Amino acid sequence: MAGRLERPLPLFVSDGYDLYRRMLLEQYGMEFTPPRTGLPGHPAGPRLVPPPDLRYAQVVKHREGRRVVKVDRRVLFGGEGITTEMITTSKVERQNLNFRNNNRRLTRKTICFSKAMAAHHQHVALQVADHNLVRPHLSLRERLPDHCRPRRWSRRTPAMVAGLTDHIWSLPELLSHRYYITSTN
Repeated sequence: MAGRLERPLPLFVSDGYDLYRRMLLEQYGMEFTPPRTGLPGHPAGPRLVPPPDLRYAQVVKHREGRRVVKVDRRVLFGGEGITTEMITTSKVERQNLNFRNNNRRLTRKTICFSKAMAAHHQHVALQVADHNLVRPHLSLRERLPDHCRPRRWSRRTPAMVAGLTDHIWSLPELLSHRYYITSTN
């Protein structure tokens, strides 16, 4: 993702799970070595610090039983220009709901489970590819000029908006496409 995003970086928002903060620092962080203090003991080693344009916030929900009683919004990196209205996880929660509705393996309390983790990862990867390449999204459509009637809108997929492809893929095209395994490091 770091190679595809241009500067300035978008606002990243997640729940309170600390792994997201660590992964953002691994992707975008700059190594910082604190100066020596002259005090006895080991000097502080290098650590990753966020760059000035990395903005990250968390939405932490406090529950009592099954009820949400309080919602905290915290800014962890880059606080300037971030308003409370911008800190929301509604889009990723909607994305997770779409995935759960289209993939019974992700549904809570189901009998449609994956016996092997590799099969689970392959199924989720196929679902993500279908979501981004095959299915046009209503919210991404683009208004056509008036001379292009009778169609008023151009259908687009997330991959088209990101500039990864120039057309809506068919399912046979997706399934027959040669893929390449790349490192995530």
